Amino acid sequence: METSLNARVRWDCFRFVMVDRPLPSPRVGARRVPLQIGPAGSALESGPAGRTHPDATSGPRRGSLASTELGPGSRSGRLLSSSCPPEARCVRSDRMPSSPTDPALASAARLFGRAFREFDPRPWSAGSPISTLALGVHSLRSGLFFAEGLPLLLTQRPGMRRAASRPGPDSVRVLLSRLREILERDADRIGRGVAPLSVLLPRDPLHHGIRLLRILADSLSVSARRKNRHSRDFGSTARAWLDDLPAYYRRNFHYQTDGYLSARSADLYEHQVEILFRGGADAMRRLILEPMKDHFGDHDGHGLHFLELGSGTGSASRSVARAFPRAKITCLDLSYPYTNHARRQLAAFPRVECVQGDAASLDFAADRFDAVYSVFLFHELPLSVRELVLDEAQRVLRPAGFFGFVDSLQKGDDEALDWALDFFPREFHEPYYAHYVSHPMEDLLEEAGFEDIRSETGYLAKCVSARARTMPATRIDTPPIAGPEDPTGIRDDQSAE
Repeated sequence: METSLNARVRWDCFRFVMVDRPLPSPRVGARRVPLQIGPAGSALESGPAGRTHPDATSGPRRGSLASTELGPGSRSGRLLSSSCPPEARCVRSDRMPSSPTDPALASAARLFGRAFREFDPRPWSAGSPISTLALGVHSLRSGLFFAEGLPLLLTQRPGMRRAASRPGPDSVRVLLSRLREILERDADRIGRGVAPLSVLLPRDPLHHGIRLLRILADSLSVSARRKNRHSRDFGSTARAWLDDLPAYYRRNFHYQTDGYLSARSADLYEHQVEILFRGGADAMRRLILEPMKDHFGDHDGHGLHFLELGSGTGSASRSVARAFPRAKITCLDLSYPYTNHARRQLAAFPRVECVQGDAASLDFAADRFDAVYSVFLFHELPLSVRELVLDEAQRVLRPAGFFGFVDSLQKGDDEALDWALDFFPREFHEPYYAHYVSHPMEDLLEEAGFEDIRSETGYLAKCVSARARTMPATRIDTPPIAGPEDPTGIRDDQSAE
């Protein structure tokens, strides 16, 4: 289905080109998806199940890795063939306009400007108006969060380590290409009905600008904490919760104000994460939906009971509740303030309940849930706690129930992004991250007795899914993990701060 001229004008003026050479292939499941070289040297990705893009034989696909030509003294590529229709008044330039005086901000602006020069939100499932609309929304959201992140380069720069440890332009181009890919895949899944279009509805847009100003102001405190490596800096409200929490949790993850222990932190968290991932956080969270749909088939959730571990502010379960509208969902998180925030955010979903609790010691009977899932939980846990959480998930799942999680990539999942796994814990307080990325979660799932383990990567995340053992589980008594010392024995001076 062809879009109208006006629609093409709007989209063609928002297209981007990423790099002028093929990129390493990310891993999907147990194989790598090849990048095929098409006409004019462009790279054409293979879609799901080895399917190539519909326009793979007709030249470079708009919005994919296009061929560029460098002129004498030019610092950026010039697209060989203009994609703007003659009816549109598209402004094109090989250089960004004069930028602010700060070199870091100017460099970032040039790089991100080149990335968004050419964009055509035309999804993999060509001809799907829902997918086209979804990708258009994605492109606008991503551009918004890109812009919102630029001032943070200035406010947080004093706390960053020396420039030699930061990624170069080529690494960032790879990262941006992975962002584009996951937004396309998410739009494709929405078009195929894996998730409804309503998952893209904006949340409290009137509060968005106010929250952004609060994030910018708070970033100064984050920068000071990062500069001084202060990872246990809590306000009086947050300190009131510390005695009830495990030792590994008593810290400012990401150097964020109050860690996960205040209502203020909970209010800013989702917005901060979207800025960090340039609008790709929700798309990464929704990687969990397709394996759940594969497991339960064409099911609206009636009679099913799901459990999310480490639910935070409830972002992932919001999408799950829309994909399975009749399922009962229990969201569990260790933080009281985040649990209260999630309860308010999910009030529109009467079949979702939010409870405070420890994923390593669940107060649920065995064989109770049809699915247990988590999103961005395991990389913030010590190894011993990761193992306890998997044992508990196995125990509370019904035989052959669904288990899945979305979390950070691990070393070797996408070799082109291994640099990011080294960079992240250096600039953000993630004391257990270095161990996490070097110990495959698939191995831990196998040791815990899970079966049919599968994995898929997307942007900076991986989704791992499995089935619980077919025999009913028995309760595993777990020792308390709260105490004066971290159960891993990792001291602060040994962690990746």
